[in-house]
Amino acid sequence: MRFIYTIPNFQNPGGITTSLEKRHQIYDLAKKYGVIILEDNPYGDLRVSGENVPAIKSFDTDGIVVYSGSFSKIISPGMRVGFTVAPKEIISKMTVAKQTQDVHTTMLTQLIVYNWLKDGKIDGHVEKIRAIYRRKLNLMCDMMDEYLLPYLDYHRPEGGLFVWAKLKDGINMLEFVKKASANGVSVVPGNAFLVDMSAPCDYIRLNFSTPSDEGIVEGIKLLAKTAEEMKGQ
Repeated sequence: MRFIYTIPNFQNPGGITTSLEKRHQIYDLAKKYGVIILEDNPYGDLRVSGENVPAIKSFDTDGIVVYSGSFSKIISPGMRVGFTVAPKEIISKMTVAKQTQDVHTTMLTQLIVYNWLKDGKIDGHVEKIRAIYRRKLNLMCDMMDEYLLPYLDYHRPEGGLFVWAKLKDGINMLEFVKKASANGVSVVPGNAFLVDMSAPCDYIRLNFSTPSDEGIVEGIKLLAKTAEEMKGQ
């Protein structure tokens, strides 16, 4: 079965949000060629700036969009509970596939999510974590502007959990990642997201949700130190 898979909001790892125009184009292509769209939206609730963009599913008049989301990004990373909106015949097939993998999602986590939804706690909680991530994202990007612009380019995302950056001046990405780790800060090498991990890649992914504010500041300074050391060599 052929289908189009897309993360339209704050895509991992690039942090890019697909415009409404492109969302309509994706839908038109799927309709033209008779394929399903899997719209994966785990980060959509983590918008910290800009305007919300309607989901592709919101203008699906042909039943060709399978929309999925997760509570793991807004409640707890260990809360592996998700949801899907799709035609019944697709849901039935997905149910069988899931049962062959893990029988069913843990009841305890499902009950926790259920009670959060029932008690109306989700909206207030999402606003709270948005404020936290807004501060962390802006802090990381401001620090990158101050210390790292001589060494890399990046796109400041409007939400999500990651910053995607391209190293400049022929800095070897894998060597940079290793030296940064030796200096005490870890980033994800960009080739980890490639189909062919041996292909050339100058990108790294930084996460701002996990470290403390102090850790973000220190981590960016250590990355700048690493880049300067490599430049000196």
